[in-house]
Amino acid sequence: MNQQILRMLRRTGLMLFASLLWLSLGAQEMIFMESPFDPSMDQAQLLPADQKGTVSWTASTNTLTMKDVSINTQSKILSGYMPEEMTLLVEGTNQLISTGSDDAITMRSPVRITGSGSLSITSQGAYAYACRNGASLTIAGGVSVTAVGNYGGLVGDFVASRLLIDNSYVTASTLNDQGMVSIGYFKELTLERCAISAPEGAQVAELNEVMSITADGKEEYAGKVIIAPQQAYYHVSIAEAEHGCVVAPEGVDLTHLLGGATVTFTAKPEEGYALTKLMAGTEDITNTRTLIVKEDVTITPTFSPIKSYRVSLQQPEHGTLSVRESEYNLEKVPEGAILHIICTPDEGYELERLMAGDKDITAEKYISVRSDVEITASYKLIPVETYKVTIAVLGKGKIEADYPNLEAVPDGTQVGLTCTPEEGYQLKYLRANDENIMESQSFIIEGGDVRVEATFQNIGGTAIDHLAGETRYSIEVHANYISISGASVGTPISLRSLLGETVVSATATGLTLEHLDLTTIASGLYLLTIGDVTLKLYL
Repeated sequence: MNQQILRMLRRTGLMLFASLLWLSLGAQEMIFMESPFDPSMDQAQLLPADQKGTVSWTASTNTLTMKDVSINTQSKILSGYMPEEMTLLVEGTNQLISTGSDDAITMRSPVRITGSGSLSITSQGAYAYACRNGASLTIAGGVSVTAVGNYGGLVGDFVASRLLIDNSYVTASTLNDQGMVSIGYFKELTLERCAISAPEGAQVAELNEVMSITADGKEEYAGKVIIAPQQAYYHVSIAEAEHGCVVAPEGVDLTHLLGGATVTFTAKPEEGYALTKLMAGTEDITNTRTLIVKEDVTITPTFSPIKSYRVSLQQPEHGTLSVRESEYNLEKVPEGAILHIICTPDEGYELERLMAGDKDITAEKYISVRSDVEITASYKLIPVETYKVTIAVLGKGKIEADYPNLEAVPDGTQVGLTCTPEEGYQLKYLRANDENIMESQSFIIEGGDVRVEATFQNIGGTAIDHLAGETRYSIEVHANYISISGASVGTPISLRSLLGETVVSATATGLTLEHLDLTTIASGLYLLTIGDVTLKLYL
């Protein structure tokens, strides 16, 4: 492995060890499939309903028992800390698959894996089993363990973790043999009453100050490693069965199999039948259809008539429905099959309800098929904040927006404007919240109300109109005076500088036109106030 990467990983291990050390002194903690449970109390079933098998916890012996478990999830499967050694007891065939970016199992305390069954652990995104914070792992008692991870199978923390494999069967690898190490990064790595069967010449060695399995004595081995109690070969036979058969992979010699090797069988049922039981001697391997070779054994399949049902997906508006288990023909889904429904809304929509017949499955999003069933769904618009657009027009003309309801315009909406002056007028100014939009004549709602101000000016003059409530003021600027119409009797009128100094003031007399003398006024920007309305004028 690249030395720089190893140094980085080792530093990471040291930092994790230091930062997590305090957890060893704290309370015990156990998390199974993202759900914490109290390890001081017995738990009869920790497995969610959409997974197969039984996972139970016995508090008095710190034992987690897995029996015929089949888990496929995006989450981490098991993690936690116990002040004393915890036992992971496996019965039957157990398969754990994590498809996310986490380790499948991460433990910060001693764990012993044992039992009469087998355990297969896969992480498609990280490590299959990771010891952290100085934790140890013991695999003993003749148990069979398979560990496959994207980066590694069984790994330590580079600092203080230990691995002991005693008289048991272990197979470890990385995905496509392209990861970092199949078994390694431990302070101590010990094999008792067993040896490495494959690859030939592989050994435990100290590499970069930690113990790993290597094939050449120089680098960590990322391919398939097989550890078995002894270098022995066994014979596997397949019993004949009615209505079908099972076969081994092409090229596998069932009469001469190395102890610890794995064989995955393929079922070939007759039309209308399915494999319902697969036994390896007295061991049930139906879940995985995989045998870890420990002795001479006979494989016995059982085929039963298929009882199947139709599952129909009614495609809703604004989204789609599909099934994760693509291997099933939805016209003939076997009884008891679990289907996970994938809900994909269109952009801007979200799932409102998911139904299986008359049962609401919005929360769980899966079904166990027991009869013909129709899956329906509805999607709704994701709520979006809306804002008000106000249009104010000065002068003679009109502004029209291309959005129908200006009282509630969704955030992010682009609003286009059509500006139409009356005859003899032209658009002089167009602003949205004081931003000049004369060129684009459009704006985007960005988290707040918008006030649009448009000014239409007399062509060749400077006349404008202003609407204030029910009163329209018309203002026309001449060379030496301003004429104002529409002001009621007694309305105060003033012209002020931007500094607030009153330049001219008057009171409306009710005549058709009011005049303000500009003879002594310098050109520039002024504020014209008529009653409670103030306008900016360029004189």
